[in-house]
Amino acid sequence: MNFRTLLFVLVSLIASISRANTYYVDSSSGVDTNNGTDIDHPLKSCEAVNHLVLSPGDKVLFKKGSKWSADSLSISPAGTKDNPIRISSYGIGDLPKFEGKGSMLSTVVIKNPKYVEISDLDISNEDAAHKKLLRGITLSGIDAGILTHITLKNLYVHDVTGLTESYHDEDVTRKSYGGIVFLIEGKTVRTAWDTLLVEGCKVVDTSAIGITFVTSWAKGHRTYDESAWAPSTNVVIRGNEIRRSARNGLIIRACVSPLIEHNLFKECAVQGSGNACFSFDCDDALFQYNESCFTKFNPGDVDAAGYDSDYNCRRSVFQYNYSHDNDYGFILICCNGKAFNDGTIVRYNISQNDNGVLVRFSGTVTNTYVYNNTLFAKSDMTNPRTQGDMPKIFYFKSWSGWAKNTFIFNNLIINQSKDTIYDNGGSTGTHFSHNFYSGFHPQSEPNDDAKHTGALLIDDSVHLAKAGWSSPTKLFILKSNSGIASGGMAPLKNDPRKDYLSQVVPNKSNDWFIGALLPQN
Repeated sequence: MNFRTLLFVLVSLIASISRANTYYVDSSSGVDTNNGTDIDHPLKSCEAVNHLVLSPGDKVLFKKGSKWSADSLSISPAGTKDNPIRISSYGIGDLPKFEGKGSMLSTVVIKNPKYVEISDLDISNEDAAHKKLLRGITLSGIDAGILTHITLKNLYVHDVTGLTESYHDEDVTRKSYGGIVFLIEGKTVRTAWDTLLVEGCKVVDTSAIGITFVTSWAKGHRTYDESAWAPSTNVVIRGNEIRRSARNGLIIRACVSPLIEHNLFKECAVQGSGNACFSFDCDDALFQYNESCFTKFNPGDVDAAGYDSDYNCRRSVFQYNYSHDNDYGFILICCNGKAFNDGTIVRYNISQNDNGVLVRFSGTVTNTYVYNNTLFAKSDMTNPRTQGDMPKIFYFKSWSGWAKNTFIFNNLIINQSKDTIYDNGGSTGTHFSHNFYSGFHPQSEPNDDAKHTGALLIDDSVHLAKAGWSSPTKLFILKSNSGIASGGMAPLKNDPRKDYLSQVVPNKSNDWFIGALLPQN
């Protein structure tokens, strides 16, 4: 690069930075006739912000302690890689509040965003009559191509109340409403998200979903038909707290290699059927280091598990997750007969005091691997689905067909319930091997290849699961002489070779440990 070229680049960079503006907005002292670029002369309303023409590098900062009621924020920010647009807050006090009050479909709308960062806002949309379908914040793209580098951080999205009447669990339209909504529409230009991060957000009391992805570009997923398939990429959902969603806490849809980690899902599905979190129409989804608990089973529900590998997915991985006190199980792996779900891996997870069915296979799922998990069935485990039905540890059921080629090995199953059963149904190619069974042994208990049984010394406090991802490790780390230090079969080739606590496991081809945690001396 010669001197003139370098000088031109530097001048252009300085000019672009100098053109960037910071706009201040204060609901109390602001005046909409101000230009807003002086902290002492802020704008007042969301309407004034909506009319701004934002340029790369601009910031819009809302004053803490301010409140906007029935005043929708609707913008189309497009920054650049070096100069993203930032929407955030300034000052001291409570986060700036945006209250839709049920007077608008979505309190905050971000249209066709690129290179935008949104943080530190308080967003609600409460309809006291519960007669409307509502959203808190919607990020939408319509025939816009790849929408890249979108970050949501430290948002408090809450009290997004909607219709409370029951609806069919496969109603995708209803599942496009909730706290944080990523909505792709249109059929002309392939449109998807790329490099999207949702981190440190708190999403509480939302209907129907906590965080949801919906797209019109998923129909071609089975055959990778680009005329109808535009998957989102580099999507990360990390470190969020999602509580008391009416249905599901998180639906991750039409993504390739999304990462869902270090989230807390608590008391989801309080109004109707729903597993706390699930992937749909995804390839290579990775759920890890999450905690899911107290998912509610309501009368007539079909789902209330902590995790769900749903259909039209390939190679989903659920590892290093904690599940406890969910009304209808730890995990569901499902697929109806017309769809597909292939290659799900469930490993190094801990399930404690979940009810109903700990591991449920529904429909025509194929090539599933469930290994090195610790499953604890409590003495008073119940099955809420059908009156008089027995609680189950592993359960296969038909959904226009049965599961094929399921491999279940190296799991530690501590069964303290005299009522639990195992039910393989009409599944084919189901293979149990090298599992360790402790406690009650029902007649339906599988006859493993290299089956291990024995009594284990477990602290009585195991009947009360504690909050926090690391809390169960104190109960389920067993002594190396307990019988689980070896005797397992070699894991898959792509195994991370570390246990629930990230302790590295020696690279050996046989005598693998059993359960989610390496035993200690």
